[in-house]
Amino acid sequence: CVTGEWVHNLVTYNGTTVTYYVNGVSAGSSDIVLNTTAAPVKVGTSDGGVANWQGDLYDARVYNRVLSQAEITRLYRLGKSNLVQ
Repeated sequence: CVTGEWVHNLVTYNGTTVTYYVNGVSAGSSDIVLNTTAAPVKVGTSDGGVANWQGDLYDARVYNRVLSQAEITRLYRLGKSNLVQ
């Protein structure tokens, strides 16, 4: 990413696979087991605060289901259309 450039990041988890999206396009996935009940959700940091987010977060959302590709694309376009030019 370029410093100062707006980027839409989205992550889905279906119970077995984490998929990472950048600007509405899949950027990779990994099979992983996440403990979704015993630890709090953290946005912008990792456990222990080792990898802290460098930048602003806008319109962070958490859903209780996996979003479809159409929904992911719509959210990317919605966020991009709300940018102050």
